Amino acid sequence: EKLDLQYYHVPTSFDKLDANQVGEIRRILQNSEGPTFVHCGTGELACSLSLAASGVDSDSIFEKARELGFPVQDEKLMAFLKSLQ
Repeated sequence: EKLDLQYYHVPTSFDKLDANQVGEIRRILQNSEGPTFVHCGTGELACSLSLAASGVDSDSIFEKARELGFPVQDEKLMAFLKSLQ
């Protein structure tokens, strides 16, 4: 708060993925007034869910995540992202 930052917690895990999480991240990104830092333990979830929330189609998410250094390797995440089509 002293740095004028806002904090949002969107619980995610490879075992409990749903479209509501992507929607919540989308809402946060759309309402932010500057750069947004999205993180998780490995970067894989944060990167791919942020890409999905930003409107990147699921086929392109895999390529873009790889380019950014966070390739989608988890099978559950891969299936979830494909289901978003």
